[in-house]
Amino acid sequence: MSVDDTQASEGAAAEVTVESSSSSAIDSASSSESEAASSPEEEVSSEAAPVAQASDDTPELPEFDFSAWEGGLEELPDMYRPVGDRLTEIHTKRVTEFETELDQLRRLNDALMVGEEDPRISDFKTKWEESVAQHEALQNEYQEYQKEIEQMMDQEAEAYASKFFDNHPELLESEEMSDALRAAEERRFSMYL
Repeated sequence: MSVDDTQASEGAAAEVTVESSSSSAIDSASSSESEAASSPEEEVSSEAAPVAQASDDTPELPEFDFSAWEGGLEELPDMYRPVGDRLTEIHTKRVTEFETELDQLRRLNDALMVGEEDPRISDFKTKWEESVAQHEALQNEYQEYQKEIEQMMDQEAEAYASKFFDNHPELLESEEMSDALRAAEERRFSMYL
């Protein structure tokens, strides 16, 4: 079924509905003489009014001949420009990707025709060397950071120990207490070794 057939059948159905509603209005008007004040034409016109209101709600699009349009965004009506801009962005991105891929294939073809090495190999070597250099830089940075943390921990431990012995000088004066303290430290740190 074509579009014309569908539209024709919808139009015929609408005519049948209008005819049946107007004939029922005529029948109801003629059957009751007490309602002589309203005529069938008034009922038909009152039913046609909502249809006219519904057609007013649809927005009117500006007339524009897309078949004659040459693709310039300036030529588009203001209403269509955001869509045109987005389509241009998508098209530009796809064309750029296609051109990049085509360039890579041309380079490959030229290299293979001359008997040279595949240019993708040198590209991958370059990328690999860059990633190795980046990894080494990160590794060096991590080791420097680790040294700084260890130095900071040693400084804090020395500061704590000197403060402790300043507050408790009797522990260093007695040899018995010093030996006990040293033994306790060895037991405590042997768990971590």
